[in-house]
Amino acid sequence: DLASASIIASKNFDTKVDKTLRDYFAMHRTNPKGSRYLWLTYDLNGDGKDELLAMMNWCGTGGCTMLIFENHNDNWRFNSRITTIRSPITLANYQHNGWRDLIIPVSGGGAKASNRILEYTGVSYPNNASMAPDFKEENNKSLSSVVLFSDQTSPIHGVKM
Repeated sequence: DLASASIIASKNFDTKVDKTLRDYFAMHRTNPKGSRYLWLTYDLNGDGKDELLAMMNWCGTGGCTMLIFENHNDNWRFNSRITTIRSPITLANYQHNGWRDLIIPVSGGGAKASNRILEYTGVSYPNNASMAPDFKEENNKSLSSVVLFSDQTSPIHGVKM
């Protein structure tokens, strides 16, 4: 089980975070103009090194888009892009392919309000939270007391790119 933690997203500019996101935009040949983000770091895969999670202001009625960057040799490299994300995100007390399962609240955009479970595929997390299966606490599958983006601040108030 994970130690209890309530992790608030940062609205502060960080050079390494900003460079990681700008590299992502460059890799996808897109312009970051108008983009804002909130970010936090947390070790999702138990290797003792924090991943970077960036909640982008790319939002619709179903939620926003979150980018996850894996810590690889103390540099962050793109891993997952997940749409229809709402916060807070709770970590499960179990994992798939070495990464913690993410429990995401889903509502809006025509989706029935529920908590969905995103399991790591071995390559990335699923790319749409609203399409993930409903989370049911059963078979010793339970929520941890680790909550990411616990303050539920909207990324529209985040760091401007």
